[in-house]
Amino acid sequence: RKDTRIQGMRSACGKADMKTGSGLTVLLGAVRSYPGTEEEPVSQELIKEHHLTINVNGEHFADAVCTRSDLRYMILGRLLTEGKISGLNDVLSLKFSENEDRSDVFIREGSGKTKPDPLTDCSGWCSEDIFKLAAFAKKHMPLHDATNGTHGCMLLHRGEILCCLEDIGRHNAIDKAAGMALEAGIPMCECVLYTTGRIASDAVYKAVTSGVPVLVSKALPTADAVEKAKTFGLTLIGRAREDQYEVYTR
Repeated sequence: RKDTRIQGMRSACGKADMKTGSGLTVLLGAVRSYPGTEEEPVSQELIKEHHLTINVNGEHFADAVCTRSDLRYMILGRLLTEGKISGLNDVLSLKFSENEDRSDVFIREGSGKTKPDPLTDCSGWCSEDIFKLAAFAKKHMPLHDATNGTHGCMLLHRGEILCCLEDIGRHNAIDKAAGMALEAGIPMCECVLYTTGRIASDAVYKAVTSGVPVLVSKALPTADAVEKAKTFGLTLIGRAREDQYEVYTR
């Protein structure tokens, strides 16, 4: 069953371009200006916001401004990265309202953890993996290509890229990737997590809480993120491109 779920994640990568034009964006008019007095009317595809309230065990948990795609993954991932659950078995039910503007989740009492578990680097990554992730991001983010308005997040497992998830929020994209891995039964401790967004200390905490040993970003980390990564033993990589990257902690 696990292999079937992994195959489903791979298929999602292959069909990512089908998301564009499915109601996630809207075409609006604008006026483009140039130096001097030149102006011209243009049409611009813009990403649409979706507002979601998440309740856990009958109590308010979070409000999210997100992209209306892969919402189940985002919720599962947020529960994991915020320490509310330790695994999929902790989730008793997850339901949406008709318009998907509210989600009611019930989890086992006493599930989750008060602090992250120690990280074990069993990801087995190499330089080519980082270059491959950076190259993949340039070709498999259709919403970003259309709008320049989303962040992307990918998971690499044992040398293979399993998914690419997009969202207007960089944290939401991380949560979506974590949630997809959780539902597919992929141990996060065996993964490398790549994000196009900058890495601040809160993103480091999300990665650590989910169990990811290696966090990679297209952008630079903050100084606080580096210090927190050192504290938890997280390998932190920034400025990841197709031909270079920088390791801040290992």
